[in-house]
Amino acid sequence: MDKLEKYLIEELCNKYGCVLNEFENHEYSHQFWTAKFKVNDFEHYIIFSHEKDFKYIDNSSCSNINISDVYDDFIIKVLLVEKRTVWQQHLEFKGKGKLIVIDKETREILYCDNDILQIGDILQNSMSLIQDNSEKNKYLVTWTLIGINVIVYIICAILSRNPIDIDINVLNRLGAKNNELILNGQYYRLFTCMFLHGGLLHIASNMYSLYCVGYMVEKVYGKAKYLSIYLISGIISSVFSFLFSDAISIGASGAIFGVLGAVFVFSFMMRDKIGKQLLINIVSVIVLNIFITMSVPNIDIFAHIGGFIGGVLISLMLGRNLWSKKAKI
Repeated sequence: MDKLEKYLIEELCNKYGCVLNEFENHEYSHQFWTAKFKVNDFEHYIIFSHEKDFKYIDNSSCSNINISDVYDDFIIKVLLVEKRTVWQQHLEFKGKGKLIVIDKETREILYCDNDILQIGDILQNSMSLIQDNSEKNKYLVTWTLIGINVIVYIICAILSRNPIDIDINVLNRLGAKNNELILNGQYYRLFTCMFLHGGLLHIASNMYSLYCVGYMVEKVYGKAKYLSIYLISGIISSVFSFLFSDAISIGASGAIFGVLGAVFVFSFMMRDKIGKQLLINIVSVIVLNIFITMSVPNIDIFAHIGGFIGGVLISLMLGRNLWSKKAKI
């Protein structure tokens, strides 16, 4: 019994008063888990099967009850298939009873006999409540980036012996953007500086911002393109800071501005499909962040500008196929 089959049977038993039974084809040693329920003193059977076992259901038995002896109207077969393209062959040879076909991957009902639509609705509603592992991993890149930044901050806090404010010497030693050292050949600092933060408030605000906008870019562009947008934007932001500012610079905000630039591109390119409200909201967020950047001291405005420009350019290049595909919908 796989996870989906187990979950559906548990739902039928716990919520709808069904009783778990097991049928078996003794000749070929195939087992079928069944949810049994009564209507007007007549027992009905919802029998779950996978494709390789499906043809053996009608010759199975349970507690001296043979499927072949049960009325067709009292048997509901639930066929769990791996691929949509192969299940149709079972319609012609479904044997006794009614049939429901479920795609295991998408958890959708592909077929349901008309006179058991209510059972189909129950199964579909039950599947819609399953917490999909793919859903948990949907924003894996965003959570991974947040995790890396937090781990690096913890290391910095330990070395600084201060969880609130990080020692500038520690930041410099671990790879802050330092123009003099970069000119001496330490080019890796253009990359490492984006994972360093100067204090608890600094990392908290940046990670919250990444959480707010990152999931959208990861969902729209996909994991690989999203990661490319983040990292390349971060490096471009460091290059801008290197070219236009002599100050030591750290933080993920340049890369996050790149992610924000990707959201801006998406909302602009898709404004005819999704409406202009998202674009208006993103522009408002950008304007607010520019105002904060200009108003608060010690914020590297050049890194923010560079990150945003980098995000716009990279997302335009990586999203060309996305726009053309969306335009056909």
